[in-house]
Amino acid sequence: EELDRIVERDPSWTPGRYYNGVVRLKLKQYRPALVQFDQAVKLAPTNGALLRARGLAHAEAGNYRDALADYDAVLALEPTRTDAMNYKANVLRKLGKKKEAKQVLARALELDPKNRLARATMEFLEFQGSSKL
Repeated sequence: EELDRIVERDPSWTPGRYYNGVVRLKLKQYRPALVQFDQAVKLAPTNGALLRARGLAHAEAGNYRDALADYDAVLALEPTRTDAMNYKANVLRKLGKKKEAKQVLARALELDPKNRLARATMEFLEFQGSSKL
């Protein structure tokens, strides 16, 4: 409630919108989180952290295509953001696009060979591909 009051007092305060969205996301209130992230992105459309957060909210809400659009926007702004690559690969995996997910993960691992999340996801995808489950 306090974050809502802060945003009401100054709707153009981007950090207030961002943190309000983060809290809503943690509470699994996806629609209100997206409202806050949408407003924050309108105020700062080239802020990769805002786009990434909105992408995460879209993904959690099951809006995979919107999530991919946000992750692509992050990567257009910051092509070496391996965290955005990890998130994008996860969404691609959920959409059944395993080949594309592996390509994104391969790029993340090329940039950061110690990226444990990318490596684990890649191994999972390879296991799924070889498994007869």
